[in-house]
Amino acid sequence: MTVPAREVRAAAELLRVLARAADEHRPAPWSPGAAGSVISNRDGGCDYVTGYTIPDGPEVARYISVMDPAVAGALARLLDDLADGDDEGEINPRALALARVINDRSTGTPSGLEGKPAA
Repeated sequence: MTVPAREVRAAAELLRVLARAADEHRPAPWSPGAAGSVISNRDGGCDYVTGYTIPDGPEVARYISVMDPAVAGALARLLDDLADGDDEGEINPRALALARVINDRSTGTPSGLEGKPAA
């Protein structure tokens, strides 16, 4: 396995581990609540994901809600698939860049993308 493939698979595994842990504590699906909060509402229950309201308001709460454990699981599966590379064994450079951002964020290493939203 190439180094880029290991990086992509490591990011996929990290997403799976974090998603399982988040889902155990605050089950998905998540949704925006009142005043910028994020709630977990599986099986008709309601529990706060963040434990506090987000002062920046509903836009941040909606973003967090969209990125719940189910999304992390889907991203992990996609990264696993992309780690195999194309027919020539080449790994998509965007998949590698995504993996590096995920891996860097988990270690606190700057990825060079601070303050830059996705284009």
